[in-house]
Amino acid sequence: MVAIRAGLAFALLIALVPVAARPAPGACKHKGKQGGWGQEQQANVEMGHHKSAGTALSQVTGHPMEGSGNPPHPMDTFSQVDKQQTKPAPQPTTRPAPKDAADPRPQPSSDAPKPPATAMAIEKSPNPAPSSSAAHSTAPNSPPMPKPTENPAPKPAENPAPKPTTAAAPNPPPKPAPAPAPAGGSKMGISWPIQEGTVQPVTKFFGDGSKVSWWFNWNKNYGPGLFPKDQAKPQIKGEFVPMFFDSSFVDNGIQLEPGWKAVQGYNEPDMHSAGVATPMSPTDAAGTWKSLVSKARAENPSAKIWSPAVSANHQWLKDFFGAICPGGLSGCDVAPDYLAVHVYATSLDSFKTQVESYHNDFGLDIAITEFACHAFDGSPAASTDQVSQFMKDTTQWLDSTPWIHKYAWFGSVIKDMNMYSVAPSNRLMDGNGELTPLGKQWVGGGR
Repeated sequence: MVAIRAGLAFALLIALVPVAARPAPGACKHKGKQGGWGQEQQANVEMGHHKSAGTALSQVTGHPMEGSGNPPHPMDTFSQVDKQQTKPAPQPTTRPAPKDAADPRPQPSSDAPKPPATAMAIEKSPNPAPSSSAAHSTAPNSPPMPKPTENPAPKPAENPAPKPTTAAAPNPPPKPAPAPAPAGGSKMGISWPIQEGTVQPVTKFFGDGSKVSWWFNWNKNYGPGLFPKDQAKPQIKGEFVPMFFDSSFVDNGIQLEPGWKAVQGYNEPDMHSAGVATPMSPTDAAGTWKSLVSKARAENPSAKIWSPAVSANHQWLKDFFGAICPGGLSGCDVAPDYLAVHVYATSLDSFKTQVESYHNDFGLDIAITEFACHAFDGSPAASTDQVSQFMKDTTQWLDSTPWIHKYAWFGSVIKDMNMYSVAPSNRLMDGNGELTPLGKQWVGGGR
């Protein structure tokens, strides 16, 4: 009984202890940290130009024949693709079209075929290592700039002694120094977008003493229909090189510019940017290429054909050449005479690396139809002084490289929107249609 009473007393004592004095169940020994999640933003640079077409509505090489003793052509066999990739593909070299950019192409005739309804997405592949075989090169067709005479004619004596009558016939007079090349006798060119509405300003690039020799506008001609502000078609001294902007231009009924000597293939078919380029798979592009070459050479048997100009995709070109010339470019009757490319860089080394990689991979002389001092990676725009120096460095290298056929600076515009996000420091013309200091530097030879 005593034990029962003691138990009841102990239970009563326990019940009287304050609840607040007891530890809470599950109490933590350590205080936890509260933190937020950071979000990383990744810039997505769209492969873009024309640019080309964007800015517009956006080269012949001897191929070594078999048994000739010349080194094999880098593209003679496309069935075996070098799978050893030693360097990443170059950064996209094209700019995105502005949102308000109009379709750069003129409206084709009603019976003109439309571009492929569905275009295969071209996956950008890394560039293969440069071919180990030596790529052949040929001297450019453009006449070299004349060099000063090394042995100028001697001045006649002020008081020449009389010659005896029995003297031999006098020596023939020394040959005169060669005449300077006419304006435009160089590899240099410009592009001009039809969105400007007038072509008259182009004449300012071809004045007396200009070194600019050719130009293009991403179209087949520069007739009044493309430039509504012009009442008459101006006379432009430079050579106009027509372009088949995409496959629909092959049979759209629009005539090539009278007197043309060379034509350009499709503009950046490896791109996917509305109003800037028409994406085409290598197979689709090859399907209309033979017709393009056939029509051009039927009109002009000595026509020089420039390849499609990709924005950066070497693999697209490999597949395209493999489709049109399965046995290799050498001896192929539809092989292009020149390889057209677009290159954007901010240093001479980067520029040379990109251009040389095209020459090493395909062995064709090159026509750079677009280039400027710009990088599409979000880095700060080059200053006016940096662009000027870049122009000096690149033009000196281009002029001294025998396998460079022609080249054209991108920046001949009046309207800001037609620069297609390329740094304005590359402009050759201002908003009033006058040459900028950089434009004057270009007209003067780039240096």
